Amino acid sequence: MIYLYDLANYTKGIVMDTDNLTEHYLGFFTIHGDVADFNPIGGLWKHEVYELAKYLLYEYLIVQNDDVSYKQMALRAAIGITPTDGNGVNNLGDMGQIAPEFAHDNNIEAYTKVDKIIQTYLDFIGRHTEDYQTAMEALYNKYGYDTVDGIIRRIRSTEYKRKRLPIVPDNLYF
Repeated sequence: MIYLYDLANYTKGIVMDTDNLTEHYLGFFTIHGDVADFNPIGGLWKHEVYELAKYLLYEYLIVQNDDVSYKQMALRAAIGITPTDGNGVNNLGDMGQIAPEFAHDNNIEAYTKVDKIIQTYLDFIGRHTEDYQTAMEALYNKYGYDTVDGIIRRIRSTEYKRKRLPIVPDNLYF
């Protein structure tokens, strides 16, 4: 990051961040580490980032009818990669820490489930107790108590980090 900020200073630019909503809520970012000045995908959930990558791959393969390019190879690799914090915590990547029960699903499926838990929790937190209890019971029944509880504990324990996030645009038009 020091190099990127030095380069941005030299070129009168800014450093862009690649974290997303799921990573923000789960605390998978480091302030002054991988968090930067501007985050164009900060308003997307992780499963939406994967869907965007699949859409871009489709655009390069079908619509533009390109020969195999580095863009295509990079997108294919990104879609299939096992997300990890880089510390080699375990062979299940980030999902092994977030929700080990989902670690063997493909990335889009696993993160769709995690995102649904986060979204439901955020939608119902602070609402009438009965509504919250009903929503939580539905999550527990669908995904298991340990998984849901672990994700919610991670959201709560990383609140302090989210107070210092970069600027995230509300609407993106590609």
